[in-house]
Amino acid sequence: MSLLSSYFSNKTEPYFNTEGAFLSLSKGKNLLDNSPVFDLWVFENGEIIYNGLENVDKIGMYKTNILLDVIDDIKEFILSINPNDIGQVKGIDNPLTILKLNNKKIVYQPVRIKGNLLNLNNLLESMVENIQKDINL
Repeated sequence: MSLLSSYFSNKTEPYFNTEGAFLSLSKGKNLLDNSPVFDLWVFENGEIIYNGLENVDKIGMYKTNILLDVIDDIKEFILSINPNDIGQVKGIDNPLTILKLNNKKIVYQPVRIKGNLLNLNNLLESMVENIQKDINL
């Protein structure tokens, strides 16, 4: 019995330090469907940390790396986001997404964005899809 109890007491969720990320994305849920809920942190050295919360294939925290060229693309999108890219937040039918970067927060609904914010959102969501599929980034 002690062997069995030690097995379960040693099974802990991995913890990754997200301090120092230059960008984070938090995808929320809406009230109408089972939209995916997750957090994603991106670091300048190419490291990314994903935390699947609800309605995703992978629940829990995972760490992987992306190419530094992708980091450059992310930074380029960030520098060229303008207020017109954000659109308006309307209704509860679409989940809110929170993007934190450079000590600023952008709250938006992905179906209402355009321009470089849309490009950035699509890139980050494709990274999450690859994590869900176990594809090395």
